[in-house]
Amino acid sequence: MSTKNLQTKKKFGIKGNSRSNSIFKKGLIIQSELNRVKNALLKVALIILNENYPLTQHPDLDGVKADGDLLAKMFQGYDEVEIIPNASNIEDIVRKLCAHHKNSHVERLHFHYSGYAVGIVDFDSDSRKANYMNSYSCEASSVALVECEGGLYSIHDLQHELLRCNPAKLTMTLDCCRSKSIGRQQFRHKEQIDNADLNKIAVIYGTTDLHTASDANSFTQELHKIFTKENREIPILEIVSKVNQSWHEQSVKQTSSLDIV
Repeated sequence: MSTKNLQTKKKFGIKGNSRSNSIFKKGLIIQSELNRVKNALLKVALIILNENYPLTQHPDLDGVKADGDLLAKMFQGYDEVEIIPNASNIEDIVRKLCAHHKNSHVERLHFHYSGYAVGIVDFDSDSRKANYMNSYSCEASSVALVECEGGLYSIHDLQHELLRCNPAKLTMTLDCCRSKSIGRQQFRHKEQIDNADLNKIAVIYGTTDLHTASDANSFTQELHKIFTKENREIPILEIVSKVNQSWHEQSVKQTSSLDIV
């Protein structure tokens, strides 16, 4: 997808509305009347909020709950929103979502994650060699989300699974407290993502590679401030610059980034 098309068509997709009776329940899919219309174009969001890590050495992230409350407000304009706290198996959650939408027409699928992430290398058990799958960007191929019981789920594998929903557009916001430790993991999906699918994807990282992220002044919290200020809709190409400018004005030493083809 060209930059021109992104500027004119590819909104972040969190435009709000005036529905006062919208309800968001953790762990439940919220379905509007539009979903019941055959062949309707749906906007679907999956939000993972990993706050507690009882089986790991990671401290709890107290700011994640606040992230969830703000995300529920931002995604009121979506047809389905699933909010999952403290996920121990993200792959299973994603697969169930895609199975649910096997015959749906998903206009936009948005995935959000608040929690820890670590740098990883793909460990090929056959050759016993580590590689970074150089056909992909460093960030997408060498970062894994940390599940609440300590498991790792690579962004590369996550994107493969989310694309099973066959969305017209796939947007991702990854608000990760990223450590510099390197974990080893064999990717579940060795194949490349097709170029046509790569053109559907836009990924916003709450921080840059191998930098720390603030739990108290999270990317999600800053995005919500701008979302409210910008009349509840933000072009995707403007999110990073607006968030970074706002942080700079507050002397917050954090920088978000956008990964897009």
